[in-house]
Amino acid sequence: MTPTLIVLANVLSDEDLARSFGPAAVALLQALVSDTVDIAREITGGRVVVAHDPRVAVDLALNDVTLRPLACTKPQGIATLLSKALANGGPAVVMGGDLPHLPPWRLRDALTHLAAGAGVVYGPSDRQGWYLLGLARAEPLLLRTLPARGENPEALVCAAHGLELPVAVLPGWFGVSDLADLEALTSMLGEMPLTMARRTRAVLAGEMARAVGG
Repeated sequence: MTPTLIVLANVLSDEDLARSFGPAAVALLQALVSDTVDIAREITGGRVVVAHDPRVAVDLALNDVTLRPLACTKPQGIATLLSKALANGGPAVVMGGDLPHLPPWRLRDALTHLAAGAGVVYGPSDRQGWYLLGLARAEPLLLRTLPARGENPEALVCAAHGLELPVAVLPGWFGVSDLADLEALTSMLGEMPLTMARRTRAVLAGEMARAVGG
């Protein structure tokens, strides 16, 4: 069955981060999302959906990517996205749009867990919350206990255990929610292949790099 990978294009919600970049904040947002989408597109046979705030333009002229309005990243918004994706058959994974540095094999591992029998898979954020969350099928109880991105998935895990569904936990990772995260991302990209996060690198290398002390 075809897996669906949903990228949340709602990054730069932090006021300090957006203020530091000013007009260039939109360029940074688009770069982060585009590079994250490139990672999702590496999954052979996967269906990629970009859920974005209709008020923010997302420049993605790709025939193999579906754009979908994102009402909110609260539990009901996440549940709506996953429900629609799971209705098409196959597992579904939702991930932040601020992960241009995420190793592609982390997505493959998530889908492998779901294909092998896990009912739920998630990747914990280095802070509270998660950077990736996936379901094998549309279990109503699981959809009702989904956490917002900044929330701990404890209720979801308990619901899965109540249904006797295995839960797989990926290694921790981080998204870009403030200037400290952006500094960490800049440092990490310096040790990664130049083919990774090309657009984000270009933005950070330009005038906007002054916002992070570059």
